[in-house]
Amino acid sequence: MLGLFGAGGYLVPFYMIYLAIFRRRDERNGVANAKIGFAVGSFLALLVIIHLFDPATTATEGTGFLSGLYEQGKQLKGAGAVGSTLGIGLQKLIGHVASVILSVLMAAVLFIFLFGSTPRKVLRYIVDLFRAPKAEYVEEDEGVGEPESLPAKPAKPIRPEPVKHENATSSKGRTDYTVPDDVVYAGEGIRSAEKSVKNNEINRDNPFEQPQAKPKEEIGPKESADPTEDYRKIFEEDGEQKIPAPAAVFDEVAETEITKANVAAETGAASAVGVVSGAAAVSVPQKTDDDKPPFEMPGDTYVRPEPEYKPDVPTEELTRRDDGVLEAVTQDMQISDEQPYVFPPVSLLQEDNEENNEESYEIIIETGKKLITVLDSYGVKAKLVSTSRGPTVTRYEVLPDAGVRVNKIANLADDIRMRMAATNIRIETNIPGKSAIGIEIPNKKPGIVRLRTLIDNPLFRDNKSKLFACLGVDVGGNPVYFDIPDMPHLLIAGATGMGKSVCINSIIMSLLYRAKPDEVKLILIDPKKIELAMYNDIPHLSVPVVTEPRKAAGSLNWAVVEMEKRYTLMQEVGGARTLNEYNAMIEGDPERDKLPYIVIVIDELADLIMSAPDEVETSICRLAQKARAAGIYLIIGTQRPTVDVITGLIKANVPSRIAFTVQSQIDSRTIIVRFAYHNRYCGSRKALR
Repeated sequence: MLGLFGAGGYLVPFYMIYLAIFRRRDERNGVANAKIGFAVGSFLALLVIIHLFDPATTATEGTGFLSGLYEQGKQLKGAGAVGSTLGIGLQKLIGHVASVILSVLMAAVLFIFLFGSTPRKVLRYIVDLFRAPKAEYVEEDEGVGEPESLPAKPAKPIRPEPVKHENATSSKGRTDYTVPDDVVYAGEGIRSAEKSVKNNEINRDNPFEQPQAKPKEEIGPKESADPTEDYRKIFEEDGEQKIPAPAAVFDEVAETEITKANVAAETGAASAVGVVSGAAAVSVPQKTDDDKPPFEMPGDTYVRPEPEYKPDVPTEELTRRDDGVLEAVTQDMQISDEQPYVFPPVSLLQEDNEENNEESYEIIIETGKKLITVLDSYGVKAKLVSTSRGPTVTRYEVLPDAGVRVNKIANLADDIRMRMAATNIRIETNIPGKSAIGIEIPNKKPGIVRLRTLIDNPLFRDNKSKLFACLGVDVGGNPVYFDIPDMPHLLIAGATGMGKSVCINSIIMSLLYRAKPDEVKLILIDPKKIELAMYNDIPHLSVPVVTEPRKAAGSLNWAVVEMEKRYTLMQEVGGARTLNEYNAMIEGDPERDKLPYIVIVIDELADLIMSAPDEVETSICRLAQKARAAGIYLIIGTQRPTVDVITGLIKANVPSRIAFTVQSQIDSRTIIVRFAYHNRYCGSRKALR
């Protein structure tokens, strides 16, 4: 490296580190190749500069020319074989001085482009650096003026037009700065001295406050030449003449401009200021508010609001005047007060068709007889006790004769599957509560379980829990329900098309049929944007359906904050260990509201983990560890139950699992921590539709 580039070889690592750090950003901006070109060009220009200022003296043309430069480069003499060759060629072409100028300019320009700037920006930055001190110096020079130039600005507002005498109360005659008492305006004469004396008397309490009625003194047709005349007398005379004018004009403005704007609050404030407090606002200098614009006459429509005045206006006018957010919130509040939540009727759901079950009854009887024949062919004497038909699997209960070992039937599983022409079978050697062996065979025509059948069941209707949800039908055809507090955090896994999203939809629909919006709140996270989009208008949602991964991470963080807040409230009450106990203890307390349950449903966890792994995993683990007692529950679905998605922390804190068909035994072990899942739940592809 040193032989090729000499001392410049030490710069190569820095170039490589810089390009590697910003490689991804440059590729995204489409300038990666250009940055490499700028780096190579600037590096070669630096090598030429090194050669020009430290040339290789012993290198000669002819034999051994490059090898001599190479050896001197190793001794850090010159720029090595590459840099010295370029430098010698450039010197012979344009000379030494021109080579130095050209190489320095090229290196500077290429470095500017390499670091993402342009020569124009650099020149502008340099010019601004030199221009800023100069501008400060000019401002300091302009600040030192002659005394005669000071009264130029205040001289204008002190001399209004004589014709506009009736509008003498216009605030355009006010000044926002204090003029020293010892300054005498040119051409003002005695009136300047009189103004100075009056300013001293008015501003005795607050010298920085300008009185509102001061311009009225200057506009009057008569002027007093005596500087010792009593100020209070002049002020009262002017006040008696000028007070009716602003009240009349103010009422006119309130009737024209403000009524057109249809602002009830400002109309009330205008009448209060213009009629009730009009005299006080004009005659008392201490009431002037320098932070707000002064009241002006017909040319200005500004109305000074009273900060403590809160008009009692109807809700309709507020919604018409305020922004859309307040309007939407007000409407929601009205709807929630006027229209209570009505549970959806069961008639909205599709009825179960029992024709398929009746048609398959004969097939079940024939399959049972065939099963007994197959067992008899292998020397197993048994009889068929009963059958239980499920949606996808039928269980045949077989009672073996005395002396037949159970293991003998279990070892015939593969033979029975072949003789019965079944995709898979499962043998349950001990049915709980029965002295029979269960042989489960998949149905040739799987049935469909309707959600209406489960919801319109006395077991579902009579349950008192607000989080009682439908799950499906078991092998025996019995409905299966579960209470979310008993399975506080649920993990649902299954490959694409295996019924995972159908199961999640069934749980959400069950909650809508059981709980009111003030009893259960939902947070739905749907990265696929299509599975849960139909729930956007339900009143149970705390926020609209979240579809962006970053917003999903924010929603989970909000749930963590809400969890901590609920624990703080439970601590304040004292003795409440769960949300049910807290709501029971604050019953009848007007200062505390009942807290609803919160169910967080995530349809696809893998996408969230890939987008924001740290935030999502941390929030899920915290909620899984502590949120149960606070009434916050997780339902997580994923179609890729690999270890990088369902990490060890999530597995340890999410105890309940529902597993549909997955792609491999490794995924099966990840979700339910045991092998041979496919053999156990053969055919149970879809629980609900």
